[in-house]
Amino acid sequence: MKAILVIENMINRKIANRLISSFVDEIIEVSSVNEVIDIVNKEKIDIIFMDIFMKGEDEISATKAIRKKFSKEQLAIYAMASDDKVRSRVFNGILKKPLQHTEVALLFKDLASQNDIFNVSEFEQFYTDKEIRKDILHTFLEEEVSDTKRMTEAYKTKDIEEIYQAVHYMKGTFSYLKANKIFNITKEICDLCKGNELEEVLELEEDLMNAYNELLKEVKNYI
Repeated sequence: MKAILVIENMINRKIANRLISSFVDEIIEVSSVNEVIDIVNKEKIDIIFMDIFMKGEDEISATKAIRKKFSKEQLAIYAMASDDKVRSRVFNGILKKPLQHTEVALLFKDLASQNDIFNVSEFEQFYTDKEIRKDILHTFLEEEVSDTKRMTEAYKTKDIEEIYQAVHYMKGTFSYLKANKIFNITKEICDLCKGNELEEVLELEEDLMNAYNELLKEVKNYI
């Protein structure tokens, strides 16, 4: 895993580097958001830790520019702030400064589980009855045609309310299945729909359908 650390203050940067280094393979340190944009356009980055309110920088606009190319699932971006005033859907989350080891460790643990296509252990722990698990999965597969039709037709309309209703319906299904990756995609789409961000919603259609097909394959293999 490769990370970018963008922090203006050198002391804070060293502290953050030490805390994050044990969870990633490589850290690229930069001091401006323009450097971040240049790097993500040239090489594969998995996660960005971005200081907020740096002098002369517009971190939210830079992150919005990155989001036009990379979704939250493709590239995790965490803001680092000394207060709770930062509110923006473009970030995967907000970390309070100074960073704490327990908070960073929990973040990477959660990040790993968020990309699970089908979390079998979580599914089996939640549904201990084998017959209930079987019924849930078979029902999911039986609904494949209608579910696919529901999502694709909603996207064809390019109507944000239609898309929201279709995706919100499916979000519940993915929650039951402990399908964390696609659940998080549907959650992001629903949040964007609420904010009337149609362009960003449409850009996530491919991610949604790819994750759905991945889930179908894993469920079929499990059964």
